[in-house]
Amino acid sequence: MKKIFLLGIVLVVLFGATMSVAAMEASSNPNPGVLPPDSELQGLTYSEWSAKWWQWLLGIPADKNPNLDDSGANCAEGQSGKVWYLAGTFGGPATRTCTIPSGKAIFFPIVNSVWVATEPGDTEEMGRQINKDFIDKTTLLDVKVDGVPLQELKKYRAASPAFDVDLPENNVFGLGPGEYDPAVSDGFWIMLWPLSGGNHEIRIHGTVGKGAKKFDVNVIYNLVVK
Repeated sequence: MKKIFLLGIVLVVLFGATMSVAAMEASSNPNPGVLPPDSELQGLTYSEWSAKWWQWLLGIPADKNPNLDDSGANCAEGQSGKVWYLAGTFGGPATRTCTIPSGKAIFFPIVNSVWVATEPGDTEEMGRQINKDFIDKTTLLDVKVDGVPLQELKKYRAASPAFDVDLPENNVFGLGPGEYDPAVSDGFWIMLWPLSGGNHEIRIHGTVGKGAKKFDVNVIYNLVVK
């Protein structure tokens, strides 16, 4: 049986990034506090950051995985570098409180899907089509940063390049530990510029499909930046 793993996530970003003023002020960007969807951060596109995000999340055992954490206690697991990742849920609501270092960008999906090859004959093209069919059914995208809604969120869709994942023991998918290749994802992502020190609230809500088959993610982050 082919396996598709679905995940919705939300995220806020603080970051002192090296980027041209022209790119930061691009007229195509409807959200001044967000990296424009066609731009790069540290030489990586939204698509490439999405692959790194999945490698981060899937490399953390289930008992410490931020995506399964209701309180935010595990939000610092596996974090490194100048970009901070926020997790979402595998469907359903969560409210989390997290302390993050100042000067960090924060990267997250609103809703997304990942496919991992698990059988001989599985192909990248197969995974891309499965992801696309799922994400094409998105019916709601809503992100608010300190009460201000982000605009034109459909512009922030990104499909990842092919990547490998190294699954630990007790991984979130219940698969045997080891390296799986290829993996691909698709979804809607946000990269925020650094937030000021102090308290911030991020609300992320995304829905795919309708009725009994609806996949819904609704996460609130109470962030303390210091």
